[in-house]
Amino acid sequence: MFKRKNIKSILKRISNAPVDEGFLSVLKNRLVDYIRTTPPIVRIPAKGRPLFKRSNNLIFKFKTMPIPLIIGLIIALTGGGTVAASQGSLPGDTLYSVKLFTEDTRTAVAFNPDSKARLQIKFAAERIDEIKTILEERGVEVEGLEIARTALENNLAKTASIIEGEKIKGKDVSALAKELNDKFVSDKETLKQAFKDQKEILKAQEEELKADIKEARKAGNAVQVEQLIKQLNEVKAQKKLLEQKKEEQEEMLDDEEGRLEKEMGKKEEAEKSISEAEKEKQEAIEEALKEGIELPNGAFDKFDRLLAQAKELFGRENYQGAKQLAKQAEKSLDEVEDVIDELEDLKEKDEDEDEDEDDNRGRGKNATSTISQNATSTKRIENKDKSENKEKAGKSDEDNND
Repeated sequence: MFKRKNIKSILKRISNAPVDEGFLSVLKNRLVDYIRTTPPIVRIPAKGRPLFKRSNNLIFKFKTMPIPLIIGLIIALTGGGTVAASQGSLPGDTLYSVKLFTEDTRTAVAFNPDSKARLQIKFAAERIDEIKTILEERGVEVEGLEIARTALENNLAKTASIIEGEKIKGKDVSALAKELNDKFVSDKETLKQAFKDQKEILKAQEEELKADIKEARKAGNAVQVEQLIKQLNEVKAQKKLLEQKKEEQEEMLDDEEGRLEKEMGKKEEAEKSISEAEKEKQEAIEEALKEGIELPNGAFDKFDRLLAQAKELFGRENYQGAKQLAKQAEKSLDEVEDVIDELEDLKEKDEDEDEDEDDNRGRGKNATSTISQNATSTKRIENKDKSENKEKAGKSDEDNND
């Protein structure tokens, strides 16, 4: 809810601020509807003064309007560039709060709960785009990533709360919940891919730095080697932080997705759980292949058993049981992912040890070469000394003969 004492500061932030045409259209319709449906305001005059009826003048209805609607009207009428500029802002930017405020205003003037819920899912997709852009342009260590995550969670929580509220009122929300959940799943895949892409970028940087370190060592440039190793450690730290952020995001998204799933039909809910489990398994297989990792035999035995049971229950129309088993099957893939991570770490460690051995061999060859060169130099000096001594001895004999 908006507080009256905050209106002045809010208006300062949004002064000279245009909005998009779609928002203006919604606001215009909302205002027209408000004017038509709100009873006229009548002031009873003091004794001796004529009756003054203020029924058709918007300015006298202004006081009774909801505060978000008042602010929305001012935004629409004042014009300027703040809101337009804020639409391209990212979490952590100065104008980002204005961007979120305009979204709240759009939600406030939405006609019905369904429209409000769809807007929140739309804004959640915007948060995911922001996270993707932050990862690409600013990296994983910036504060804006956490701001975006919190805003995303807020959008999804509002969506679920709207749906739950309508269900409490007795409305059938299963179709709307499925519609929003399907959109949410698509957006979640976009976010997952964004983290994967960033991981690949960091991995490429890591490989490039390793190659540079190897070349610097061959060249005997100790200072450059030290600098490159420092950069490599920073990239490894970013990879670790990226994985942590990814896990936090997935946990939050799973929780909010679960709230929406509860409002779907039982059959659709079970069907979706089975489909997602199968998709997760395929992604694990593709990741292992991409990393050149051979998974141990039986890695997916637990998953396959649980999913087969889930499908069997689904065929018997036990949708609740099918959903639970499908979720368990998907959860079992965490163990497979842990195995992949461990094998990937071992592979990386082996590669580092091989590089160290190559470097040591190179140093050994250089040392042997140096020793050989020193021995040759020593021999030359000894030969020179012998030659000089021989010449001296010969000269001394000549002197004695004389």
